[in-house]
Amino acid sequence: EIPKRDWSSDVCSSDLFAEEGDGLFLLGLCSLLDAMTGHSMAQALEDIPLDAGIKAALLGSHNEARGILDAVVAYEQGQWEEAEVALRALGASSVEMPDIYVDALLWARELSRATDAGA
Repeated sequence: EIPKRDWSSDVCSSDLFAEEGDGLFLLGLCSLLDAMTGHSMAQALEDIPLDAGIKAALLGSHNEARGILDAVVAYEQGQWEEAEVALRALGASSVEMPDIYVDALLWARELSRATDAGA
């Protein structure tokens, strides 16, 4: 699984989403909290101070942040048409997605190496 931290924020590095970079970083970072903690997403997010829109997206509300997460997840799963539709709904393009995906893979590998070296 690609760390959505880098992936989500890179997908939206265009001017359209520039102001939301930190929130999108957290969106990706927190997107698997339920699986990591073994609790529901609502329970996992209970004491984490997140922007209301990011928290709502993680809880399944349909907003711009959720659309971004849906696009990223669809692309990761090879659901190209779904990713394209989600991006178009956000006013974004999938033209840069392959490069962004590769960058996210490289970032994940570097993070893994750094973590292994520090262990």
